[in-house]
Amino acid sequence: MPSAVTERHMAFTLDAQQRRVCSAVMDTDSASGIVLNGVHIRKGVAEATDGFSLVQVPIAYDGDESVVIPVVPRSLHGTVTVTVDGEKVTFTDKDGLVEETTAIRGPQSFPDCDKASKHGRRHKPSARVALSPSVLRKLLTSLPSDTVSIRLYVYGQGDGVNFIATRPDDTEARGAIMPMCVKWEDTFVPGQRPEAVEKGEKE
Repeated sequence: MPSAVTERHMAFTLDAQQRRVCSAVMDTDSASGIVLNGVHIRKGVAEATDGFSLVQVPIAYDGDESVVIPVVPRSLHGTVTVTVDGEKVTFTDKDGLVEETTAIRGPQSFPDCDKASKHGRRHKPSARVALSPSVLRKLLTSLPSDTVSIRLYVYGQGDGVNFIATRPDDTEARGAIMPMCVKWEDTFVPGQRPEAVEKGEKE
């Protein structure tokens, strides 16, 4: 009997932003051999991890099959059509360029942001703060390139987030990032868009 993986057939698209998110987390154009590397495609979402960070983005895929892909190629342009036939994964971009890879064998349920994240009805954060992406990018760009760690200190939802950036010689840069004002909700439903929760919408 052929395995379920051999019989698997999937088709979906990833737009440029979705591919960019997955590629940024992976930070590679080829499989690195690290077990925890992968992009998990399942109903409604793409989840990418390098073993240190994990991100989930919504995608237009409504099937029941799932697949774990070792890498999302960066060489393609625009929205990419992805087809999965057994273990063969084919990416075709808007210009007709084609890249192929092989699906990762083994469990097809990892990474799973819903399970890894503590966002949920049974978990309460010890602190929460909203930060501007542009401010974070500016901060990271301003720090020395050999910074080895950034420690964050959260004192309250409306207070500045203090940070200490440490270099290999133990010298430090210190400062604070002012938070954004956003509407918070007490619960987050796994698998639901965060913006839908903030607006009180139902999926």
